[in-house]
Amino acid sequence: MAFRGPVLPNRERSPIYGDRYRTRRGHSKKAKRNMTAQKTRESKQVDAQPLTNAAGLLKAIFPESCRPSRRWLDRQKKAKRIPFIKLGGLVFYSPEKVWIALEERQTMRGGAR
Repeated sequence: MAFRGPVLPNRERSPIYGDRYRTRRGHSKKAKRNMTAQKTRESKQVDAQPLTNAAGLLKAIFPESCRPSRRWLDRQKKAKRIPFIKLGGLVFYSPEKVWIALEERQTMRGGAR
């Protein structure tokens, strides 16, 4: 580790950032940016829903007696009728979001003629 100079009396070590220092007035601009980015990452993790693959999605949404095929699910995905997340070659689904999309598109509404 390179020598960074003496620690000034009006500065103290930050418990979050280790070797970086903060003044008694508050955090430096760089430290504030880092804290904002950290809070953003944490808030995204809290809102995240559990993801599953195609087989898990079909098991989670449909009962055994009336479960559609994997082929049907692939066609719905290809037509972009259901939401999915693609990470590299892997495809994941959020069961709650898929259920909402299916309700909106597949519900039959009767009307007066």
